[in-house]
Amino acid sequence: MRDIIHELREEGTSVFLNSHLLSEIEVTCNRVAFIRHGEVVRVMEMSSLDKNASMLTIRAIGLTPESLAGLAQWGDDIRVDGDHLTMTIRRDSDLPEINRHLVERGVQVYALTPNRLSLEEIFIETLGKDSGL
Repeated sequence: MRDIIHELREEGTSVFLNSHLLSEIEVTCNRVAFIRHGEVVRVMEMSSLDKNASMLTIRAIGLTPESLAGLAQWGDDIRVDGDHLTMTIRRDSDLPEINRHLVERGVQVYALTPNRLSLEEIFIETLGKDSGL
């Protein structure tokens, strides 16, 4: 089936594929649309997946409310558990600025580890865990 879809795409034919198998969507489709209750809430090119948001894990000591508040300019969903902080960042290219922000506020940064979000994680971020599907 995947080969047929690829052949049709090469011929210029649009194919709409509705699937809950997001790993299959990742390797088959050019674009993805997330739909909630019949309304398109997000459309993205699959080629942007590598450039898209990443989950960043930071191991640091001395995090303060001020240093945490400033991180919102680079991402969201900021969570702290002891000396580990996780957040969703928009671009990996912001890592040096994030590090600089923390260090300038006296935070001791031991590690910054970005992990590309999968299509499934982007789905959950977009529609929420209880998406009603």
